[in-house]
Amino acid sequence: MIRVGICDDEASARDSLRLKLEKMDLFDQGEAEVIYEFNSGEGLVSWLGKHRGELDLVFLDVEMKALNGVEAARKIRESDKNILLVFITGYADFVFSGYEVEALDYLLKPVKETDLKRVMARASDRLADETRHISLRNSDGTYRLYKEEIMYVCSQGRQVGVVLTDGRTLWFYQKLDQLEEVLGRGFVRIHQRYLVASHHVRVMGSDQVSMTNGQQLPVSRSLKQAAMAKLARNMMGE
Repeated sequence: MIRVGICDDEASARDSLRLKLEKMDLFDQGEAEVIYEFNSGEGLVSWLGKHRGELDLVFLDVEMKALNGVEAARKIRESDKNILLVFITGYADFVFSGYEVEALDYLLKPVKETDLKRVMARASDRLADETRHISLRNSDGTYRLYKEEIMYVCSQGRQVGVVLTDGRTLWFYQKLDQLEEVLGRGFVRIHQRYLVASHHVRVMGSDQVSMTNGQQLPVSRSLKQAAMAKLARNMMGE
């Protein structure tokens, strides 16, 4: 499921784009959905700051009042490098800072259905790369979590907490064994309760590891030898 957001300060423009999207096969077949609409760049930036990972793609109008689309994109990129951004503009000669904010594409108003299909196809291909992310669901919604942003995972009762580089911990009803399998070789089980991302381990000690955020996590005796060997291989890029 591709979760889409639309940001434009004109209601008619938001309605027009949403209707065009909903006519597409991806949306009709339930493979994509417009989840949220925003009437300002400020509103989009504020919401994404509290709900990171809940949208995959945002169509962002450039010519908005106050915080325009490019400025909003710059603020979004300060904390989220992975959300896909597509600029929409009314000017054919518009040159935007697309490289700076790593925009997926841009569309001219009025948006043509053929151009929308091209953009959605590119987004679908980009998001299909499951080696880069995992999707987990809890009572708040479905999160697409990028492996590079996962620091470690801890288990507590029937839940696991996914600790992210931005300081958040998201909780899901999931078994740590299952998550270890899904996350793959870049993650190492150091304890019955802890699974760490090798790229976020700073120091390997005799009975603990130091993470890049300064936290110390215990290494169990039973897993120590295998964990340390795997961490060393991963950290050296083998």
